[in-house]
Amino acid sequence: MSRVSLAIAILLLATWPAAAAAPLRFGSFKDDLFKLPAPTSKSADGSYVVIPFDAARDVNGRDAEPEVKAKAKYVSLDVDKGQKDLVLVDGKAKVQFVSVGDIHKPAKTAFIFVHGKGGNRFQGVDDWTFGGNFNRLKNIVVRAGGIYLSPHVTSAGSAGVAEVTVLMKEFAAYSPGAPIFIGCASNAGDVCWTLASRTETSKLIGGLLLLGATSNISFLSSPAGKDPSRYIPVYIAHGNKDKVIRWQAPQIFYKNVKALRPDYPIRFVVFDGGTHGTPMRMTDWPAVLNWMLSVKRG
Repeated sequence: MSRVSLAIAILLLATWPAAAAAPLRFGSFKDDLFKLPAPTSKSADGSYVVIPFDAARDVNGRDAEPEVKAKAKYVSLDVDKGQKDLVLVDGKAKVQFVSVGDIHKPAKTAFIFVHGKGGNRFQGVDDWTFGGNFNRLKNIVVRAGGIYLSPHVTSAGSAGVAEVTVLMKEFAAYSPGAPIFIGCASNAGDVCWTLASRTETSKLIGGLLLLGATSNISFLSSPAGKDPSRYIPVYIAHGNKDKVIRWQAPQIFYKNVKALRPDYPIRFVVFDGGTHGTPMRMTDWPAVLNWMLSVKRG
């Protein structure tokens, strides 16, 4: 090749458009083991689904020690090589959190799990509880090029909101534009709804997962609840035998959303026979997150 030809080739390579980054998608991970039973009923649009929960199958069948330790085949510990217990401080707000992946390196996405009353930052990274379902979540997030964050929140009020906000802002500074998915358990639902209602944080959220959690109809009055271009996909999962937070409240919330905002991206899964912790054990993470990614806003 002549020098001129070589120079032209180098110029073409330098100016050729970079290949488009592959779209974010959460891959399969032990799908056969975590496959949900067929629904017993669902709405015409598929947004309301009832799935049977059977403790003999879904607890005893998955756990070596029921409600304590999953069977080994449900768990893969390779993901824990990147797991660290850390602290972030932003002004008066200080948050302790466990990170699977480096929050200070660019990532395609983040998942933040917010525990409820009586929980702690280690609950969301426990590989063995809830039938290994948190281990599955960690694996699919990291394998998709994301990071997984499990903070300690001191309350479901302003303090907890401030603590999660610190994490969101820190992640966004290093991974601008990357969607943040937030899963809130039990009374931490209040944290999710507040973050979704605030302009600063709502624009960072790719989806909310309410796991046996509280509801807040006032969310529909916020910009994210009124403006289709800012809609945040919402997944609600609840056991109808939950004695901590009764399932009727989130069901009423779902029905109000469908009535007032028929086009709002919301899904409600009722685990028939499930209790307070059932959504954390049974939620099919890749199916939910990929649905959220598929939602077109505006």
